[in-house]
Amino acid sequence: MTKNAQRLSQLISTFGPGAMIDLPTRSVVVGGLEQWDMKGDAITTIPEPRLTARLEQLLKDQGRLDQAARLSLRTPPVSADRNSVPRGVAAPVFPTWFVCEQVETITSGARNVRRRRLVRWQDLDTKGRRRYNFDDGRKSDVTPIRFVCACEKGHLQDIEWRWVVHGAVPCQEPMWVEEKGTSADPADTSIVCNCGRSLSLQDAFQPGRLGKCRGERPWLLDRDPNGCGDNLKLLTRTATNTYFPQVYTVISLPSEEDELTQLVHDLSGDLGMVQSVADVAIAKRFNPKISATLGSYADEDIFDRLQRIRDGARADGNRSPKLSEFDAFACGRPEIGQNHPAAKLYAQTLPRDAWADPEAGLDLSVIRNLVAVHRLREVSCLYGFTRFEAAPTGADGEIEDIQLAVRGAPISRDADWLPAIEQFGEGIFIHFDEEAISRRLQKESTQRRNEKLLAGYGHWQKRFGGKAPQYPERHMSCCTVFRMH
Repeated sequence: MTKNAQRLSQLISTFGPGAMIDLPTRSVVVGGLEQWDMKGDAITTIPEPRLTARLEQLLKDQGRLDQAARLSLRTPPVSADRNSVPRGVAAPVFPTWFVCEQVETITSGARNVRRRRLVRWQDLDTKGRRRYNFDDGRKSDVTPIRFVCACEKGHLQDIEWRWVVHGAVPCQEPMWVEEKGTSADPADTSIVCNCGRSLSLQDAFQPGRLGKCRGERPWLLDRDPNGCGDNLKLLTRTATNTYFPQVYTVISLPSEEDELTQLVHDLSGDLGMVQSVADVAIAKRFNPKISATLGSYADEDIFDRLQRIRDGARADGNRSPKLSEFDAFACGRPEIGQNHPAAKLYAQTLPRDAWADPEAGLDLSVIRNLVAVHRLREVSCLYGFTRFEAAPTGADGEIEDIQLAVRGAPISRDADWLPAIEQFGEGIFIHFDEEAISRRLQKESTQRRNEKLLAGYGHWQKRFGGKAPQYPERHMSCCTVFRMH
């Protein structure tokens, strides 16, 4: 399993906990945070108080984080030494139904039908679990079946093929996957038993045909303690609708504070458990990084700065981070942040004559300011996921407060940390004139277009029983282009 690697960014996006991954001989589901090897030097804490405070409050409100817990952000596990055993993430085998690669051709009426044996994980050769041994001595390699089932709460389980085909009738006869054509039409694929019963995959799409959900969470190795009972839906495990990560991203903003505040801010992740002045002394004693950086400062001063940072993050947590970032870039100051290698953000508001040439013949009056962003730090954090459909977000790309509580699936049972990565980049920020945008919104053509969008929104929101995000009635006068690396 050590040869099966993913990039850090993939573990908090496409292939996070609960996602299915195809490996050469089987399929697996990425394990929850309790199954991540985060011992010793694998733990790297990412300081970003604004993001931490907002997600901490959200998870507490939903009962997914203990009220007394302090949330922290950590990078996925990596190996510090190439010669050591690689750090990793456990990935249980899923699904546990397999299809033999050996194809048999039979005649059904006037058509030739291809069929392959359907077997379970426990039926495979115990040596590597890669082959199935037929009773007549033949051996066949196997591949995971393409179809599983899930519900809209994110629960995931194997299809109980014997129950789906036979109902309450007991049967242990061999089962086969039969394909009548070369297309991917579900009507041409059936699960057939030697006893004569069969199920077309087209029928498997009928509501309730696959049974009720048991709340299984194979990525957490448990069942949802709240149960479920929703109708299961057929899911093609390699389809794009199997996993929609819920990722929250913020840009690190500059702080106009003294040197000690900057140092405490950078170590805020490592100081996450500090709740008193006495805790600061303990942190200095047992954490070499804190001791080396803050050893010369008084414990009382360190705790005071830490409290200020936390209070500011909590206050900012009630406001959209997008608005805070907009205010920073649109402030009009010649310099935003500080120009030194350790700075998390440095940008310059360019003078108008540097980018608006009157002789070029271009109407740039709609642009208010142009900001060159030379240095930028962005932190992205995974906090949940959905299946079948991505949870809708607010008009400004904000966190989906309503839909997360209803449909978001957890990535851990009770972990007090979330996986995150930091990326660095540069780019430009274009600040458009608000009055120019308002004038455009008053045009008849714009209003006709808005009426069409509003009609489409009305049709779309019916699927959410009135709980869809509000139709956007505001605008943010900016355009941002960043290149991350």
